[in-house]
Amino acid sequence: MRAQASVLRAGIAFGQARDALVAHMRGVGTRRGAWVSEAIELKRRMDKAYFDYKLALDSLKARLGDVPDEALAAQVRERIDAARKRAEAARAAAGRL
Repeated sequence: MRAQASVLRAGIAFGQARDALVAHMRGVGTRRGAWVSEAIELKRRMDKAYFDYKLALDSLKARLGDVPDEALAAQVRERIDAARKRAEAARAAAGRL
């Protein structure tokens, strides 16, 4: 259970880091002095988040043994999607306060 939670947290963190980098890169036309250094820092954060996610996923896979990768990946995606939906609903509710 803890390993699954770790994978979920790491997957969400990776998704957020990736989204932040993508949003920053879309602002390429609005470059300012610190744009490049910010892009490098965001890329570093995304790489670290991916490493943490991969490490957590590999650990969970080792614990699960012979569960097919596709089945495990589908379960992880479902749980990450559910966690994102809950987070979005919480943000929306907080915005109405």
